[in-house]
Amino acid sequence: MVSIVSMPSQLDPFVDQCVLIFCNQKRNAISILRYDSNGFILVSQKLLDGMKFQWPKTPEEVKQISPRQVEWLFQRLEIEQKKALHPVEMNLKNTCL
Repeated sequence: MVSIVSMPSQLDPFVDQCVLIFCNQKRNAISILRYDSNGFILVSQKLLDGMKFQWPKTPEEVKQISPRQVEWLFQRLEIEQKKALHPVEMNLKNTCL
């Protein structure tokens, strides 16, 4: 099966920071496509036993996610972890010294 993907104008697949994630229709397999300076790297994972990945149902639900959220996606966790520790930026305003 061949699919044509149209890219939103703000995404450039030839930039190291851009990672494209695709999911099949059954939501039991994902593929990650990333460019490095020598070409593209393709990583895929397929789930067994009726398991499914969390995946947007409409184009409006599509969003950018962090590398940590990609890791959660591969672990079949919700990508919106309410109790996860979030990075804290230290500065003079939020320290007690």
